[in-house]
Amino acid sequence: MAKGKMLDSPAFIPYTICPACGKCIEVCPAHIDIPKALQIYADRCNGSSEAGKQLWKMQSTAQPLDCIECGACTMRCPQKLEVAAMIHALALAQLADEQTAEGEKANSISVHLNDCTRK
Repeated sequence: MAKGKMLDSPAFIPYTICPACGKCIEVCPAHIDIPKALQIYADRCNGSSEAGKQLWKMQSTAQPLDCIECGACTMRCPQKLEVAAMIHALALAQLADEQTAEGEKANSISVHLNDCTRK
């Protein structure tokens, strides 16, 4: 699927429906800034080549890679977003980035976030 066509997918749930209410952060045991992570996820889904750099610059106490996959964020989301699945995709991207050379970090996120759909 081409980058420009991702938003045409009926399964794609754009970040813009996330009100950034913070309810997910309240229950996250890893203290991940989930609204910021969802913004990075949406940026990538919208074709941003800067998503990888944004991911590594998150200024919360934790990053998606620190997620313990408890699912509390998804259960608490008033918009019924599959938050945990999106955080998991970002964590996979970070894991791949740790295994690549420093200069390639921003590029490898594309491999893991090329299917921006709600599962």
